[in-house]
Amino acid sequence: MSVRTVASALSGSAAGVVRGRAQTGNGYTRSPSAKAPVKAKAVAARKLLEMDFWLLAFALLLTAYGLIMVLSASGIMAERYYGNTYHFFFKQLLFAGMGGSLMLVCAFTPMERIYQLKYIILGAAIALLLLALYSPLGAEVNGAKRWLKFWYVTIQPLEFAKVALVMYLAWFFSQKKELVRTFSVGVIPPFAVTGLLCVLVLAQPDFGGAAVLAMLLFLMCLAGGTRFIYLFTSICMAVGAAALLIVHSPYRSRRLLAFLDPFQDAHDSGYQLVQSLYGLGTGHIWGVGLGAGSQKLFF
Repeated sequence: MSVRTVASALSGSAAGVVRGRAQTGNGYTRSPSAKAPVKAKAVAARKLLEMDFWLLAFALLLTAYGLIMVLSASGIMAERYYGNTYHFFFKQLLFAGMGGSLMLVCAFTPMERIYQLKYIILGAAIALLLLALYSPLGAEVNGAKRWLKFWYVTIQPLEFAKVALVMYLAWFFSQKKELVRTFSVGVIPPFAVTGLLCVLVLAQPDFGGAAVLAMLLFLMCLAGGTRFIYLFTSICMAVGAAALLIVHSPYRSRRLLAFLDPFQDAHDSGYQLVQSLYGLGTGHIWGVGLGAGSQKLFF
């Protein structure tokens, strides 16, 4: 073996050692388990940088504003019925904390993993709506079965249906892309899913909740690229169906008439509108000050 060959081998070995130390810092190769925390931190940092901070700020501001309004509007009634002015405020604050925690979990969860649960979440929402209608867990309030009562916890399945519908439609329009401009792909599947949810909500009955689901469908279709002619036709059909539901339902007709003349039945169907007018008449646009309103004093 020549001197040149020995020198080349020694220089190659030295270069390998130096390169390994430069990569690991101590001369030892990292195991896959050691690399996992580093990768997780990198993913979390990337998720944090990609976050829409303006949207987050508005969501937090709306939540804080809602908590203040709950405290201002419910303090007197909470003191009267529960002996604690902050009863409803603390309850709402607990739910806000739970919602914020869930928001953080979803924000750092890969979208692909969330989309994998779309049918499970949609099926769970449908199951909750059916439980509210046909099971002993459904709590009937003023003739409507819109709630599920589990011991001391009461939930409204409609809220889960909203989230499930938005998740399904977001996945649908992101996957179908150009096919959403066709009738067979862009109209039938999303309208069928939304129609099923609306039928279950109307059976409670909850006309306003069904209208919210239909509005979510319209906005998601508009953002997803559905042809405008299909949207316009669906709007006309939805308005006609809503008119039929109002005409053939006495309590819905009474609500519409109350909107036109709330003082005609100020203590029943027009009560909320009358109180709103009293509040605007007293405080105008900017109100009389936080906690200084008189409508909550049972006037």
